[in-house]
Amino acid sequence: MDMSYALALLLVLGALAVVAAVVLVIVLVARGADRSSATPSGASLEDRLAEVDRLHEAGRVTDTERDEVRARLLGTL
Repeated sequence: MDMSYALALLLVLGALAVVAAVVLVIVLVARGADRSSATPSGASLEDRLAEVDRLHEAGRVTDTERDEVRARLLGTL
């Protein structure tokens, strides 16, 4: 396998993983749990905010994506 092909494949797979993570967070936000309750997955609002921040710090979510998800999460209060 050519090295440039392998690198391109890794970049595409990484981008798909980022998109999947953002979609997951947005779906959880859309379910709209209030601050004291947990989603069916067991993630509290604080846990979801921390997860978005962790993805951002890891470079998996852009500043814009993080800000959008945080605003949606905090809008559920």
